[in-house]
Amino acid sequence: MAFDMAMAGAHVRDLVLAAPLSIEPFAHILIQEFYPDEVYDEIMERWPALSLFRHSNASTRYELALKKAAGRLPTEDLAFWREVTRLTNIANLYIQKRLSPHFGEKFEPYVGAGWRQALDGNVDCLPTTIQLASYTQKFDLSPHVDALRLLTNAFVYFSERPALEPEPELGTVLYKSRGLALPTNWGVVRKDIEPFLDRVAISPYQRNHCFAYINSPRSFHGVDELDIGDRHRRLLMFGSLIYVREVTRIMGQEMGDWILEEMPHNKLRKPSPL
Repeated sequence: MAFDMAMAGAHVRDLVLAAPLSIEPFAHILIQEFYPDEVYDEIMERWPALSLFRHSNASTRYELALKKAAGRLPTEDLAFWREVTRLTNIANLYIQKRLSPHFGEKFEPYVGAGWRQALDGNVDCLPTTIQLASYTQKFDLSPHVDALRLLTNAFVYFSERPALEPEPELGTVLYKSRGLALPTNWGVVRKDIEPFLDRVAISPYQRNHCFAYINSPRSFHGVDELDIGDRHRRLLMFGSLIYVREVTRIMGQEMGDWILEEMPHNKLRKPSPL
C-alpha cells in the first residue's frame, strides 16, 4: 500500500495540535484516531509474526525494533514500514512542539530554575526507531520511568477490537510521585516502588489511541498484572532521543560522562534507514 503522505501528515499534525494536554500527573497528551484509518488497518495487517520479536523485560512481553529487523521482514513490507516511519516522525515533531512548554519537568531536576537558559531555545534530538511490542498471556510491568536520554515517548495501541471499545484494564497506568524521582529506567520491583506513588489516571487500551508524554524523572507509568490468554496487547512506540553531546551541554559534563560510561551503546550514531 502506498498512502498519500501529504494527507496522512496533515491528519496526524492536526490531531496532535488539537489534542487536549494535561499536566497531571506529568505532561502528556491523549490522541484518538492517531493514524488515518487506512494506515492503521494496513499496519494491523502487516504486523510482523511474533517469531521475529525478542523476549523483553516482562514475563510475556515481546519487542521488535523495525530498524534491526529490516533484513528479516518480507520485501513487500519494507517500503510500507519506511512510509510509516516517515509519517510517525512527522507526528513526533508536533508532539515535541506541543510538550515543549513543559520541558522543565525533564530538565529542572538537573539544572534548576534556569533550565530555559540551559536549553538556549532548543534540544537537539533524533527520532527513535519505531519499536513494536506485544504482550500475551499473563504480564505485569512495574511502575517505571524511561531511559534518561528519551525526552518524549509515545505509544499507539493496536487493538483488534472496534474503536468504541476502550479497555482500561489493559491500559497504561499513570502515577503521581510523592517525591520519588529516578534518572533512568531501573528495574525496581512493584512492591518496592508503589509505596512512593499514587495511581491517578489510565490511558485506556483502545484502537488507534496514542498516549504521548515527557519522560521526566517523575513520569512513572506501568501496566497492571493481567492474564489475557491468547490475545495480544499491541503497541507501536516512538519518541525523541537526546544526543549525548546535548545531555552534556544542558546537564553538564558529569551527566554526559555517566551516560557514556553506563550505557556505551548510546554513543552518538546517525540512525540507519529502515
